[in-house]
Amino acid sequence: MCIRSRISTQIVNEGQVVARVGSIDDDPDGHVLLEMGRDGGIWSKLLPLAMDRVVAHYELDSEKLTSMLYRSPLLDEGRRPFLEHGLRAHLVRDYVTATHVLVPQIEHILRRLLASTGCPVNKSVRGVFQEKNLNDILREPVLREILGEDVRLYLLMLLADQRGWNLRNSLCHGMLDITQVNRVVSDRILHVLLVLGSFRERHGEEPDRGKEH
Repeated sequence: MCIRSRISTQIVNEGQVVARVGSIDDDPDGHVLLEMGRDGGIWSKLLPLAMDRVVAHYELDSEKLTSMLYRSPLLDEGRRPFLEHGLRAHLVRDYVTATHVLVPQIEHILRRLLASTGCPVNKSVRGVFQEKNLNDILREPVLREILGEDVRLYLLMLLADQRGWNLRNSLCHGMLDITQVNRVVSDRILHVLLVLGSFRERHGEEPDRGKEH
């Protein structure tokens, strides 16, 4: 075991500490998210190659991609124009538009998944009810069961945890630099949509990916 895993780590963004990761014994989940974020950066050069081959092989455009995603019951028909617009932007390499349009759609899809289980999608905060944020949603035990721990941690690392890429929070709080809105990020967003688009209805119950996936 490397020495780095035995000591605590501070993560700094814009001159301030945004997260702390303890030793691997004290904070195993924190180390998983931290290493997933690092590995994601290392392997990101391979994902664009894979995406390009898939798009070329199946001659995909934004309409075909959207139709494929909408085989999943998780997607709201009223959001179809958003999805198609964002996917079109990705395919023409307008990654700023793709990122800003598609990330909120991912959050909406996950909120629909949580709602499909009967779990509340809002919470009481000082006497008023607010929508649960993506951190809250991805930490719900029922989603841990439906998504599986690998997918859940991947989504948490990518979208909503400071120990990972934290894309959703950085985007919504205006903390993404223009250099961070690029092909690597947009491909990851598309990959998440493809994962969520693989969910299917199971015997009239909550959407389920099934063991065959």
